[in-house]
Amino acid sequence: MPQPVICLGSASLYLALLATAMSRWEAGCHFQAAVSAHDRLGARAFLARSQYEHARMLIRRGRAADRSRPAAELDEADSVRPGSCSQGRGLEMRQKALIVRPGPSRRPWTGRRERRASLRALGSG
Repeated sequence: MPQPVICLGSASLYLALLATAMSRWEAGCHFQAAVSAHDRLGARAFLARSQYEHARMLIRRGRAADRSRPAAELDEADSVRPGSCSQGRGLEMRQKALIVRPGPSRRPWTGRRERRASLRALGSG
C-alpha cells in the first residue's frame, strides 16, 4: 500500500519563525539557511514564504542597518512567486518596509522585568 508523502519545507524556516516569535534575532541565520535549502530544492512557494517571513523579522527587529533589506526581500519573494507580496499581507508588509523608523533605543524588557514593573505599578496605585 503506498504511503503518502508531504513536505512542510526546511526545518530552518520553523526554527526562524520560533526565534522571531521569541525576539531572538539570530533568526536571520535560520532564515538564510531556509532560503538556501528551498532554493536548492526548487521549492518556490517555501522560498517565497521564507523571504517574506525574513522581511517581517527585519522590520520587527528595527535596526537602522536593516531599513532597506525588507523591501529587497519582498521584491525577491515576489519575483520567485509573482503575486505573493503584491496583495493582502504582502502589500501591507511592503508599505511597512518602506517606512523609515528609528531602531529601538534599548533591548526589550524580559518577562521578569515586565512582571516587576506591573507589580510596582499595582503596589503604588
